[in-house]
Amino acid sequence: MKILLTLAVFSIVTFFYVKDSIVNTVWTYKVAKNANDTLRFKAHNIVIEYDCELNYTMKGTYKFSKDTLIVTMNDDSHSEDGGKPEIFRTKYFLKKNNTFLSVLTIQRLIRNNWEQVKADAEYTGYKRIR
Repeated sequence: MKILLTLAVFSIVTFFYVKDSIVNTVWTYKVAKNANDTLRFKAHNIVIEYDCELNYTMKGTYKFSKDTLIVTMNDDSHSEDGGKPEIFRTKYFLKKNNTFLSVLTIQRLIRNNWEQVKADAEYTGYKRIR
């Protein structure tokens, strides 16, 4: 019984440490030479994403569900869609002592349903830089 209680307390403490440790961090994904996409995690579950290919910044939210980080973004960067934002949800797993966000799934909201988006084969996730 004591072992189970110890494991439960350890899991809860670890969860809150990881959750709090992501605030005010910066993560990058190398798109090409001298071109990086960036995620900046702020307080109050706000995340700012910079897309270097579009030279565009988007605002979204993040939350944790168990050991999974879920980032939801409103992408209104494309003028060809009549200004209607697309909503994307990316699920990540923290790896390598919380220094790498490994992509689990990418989904797009279509007619109130989350549909899987196929990511580029080389897109694996973000590396923590700060």
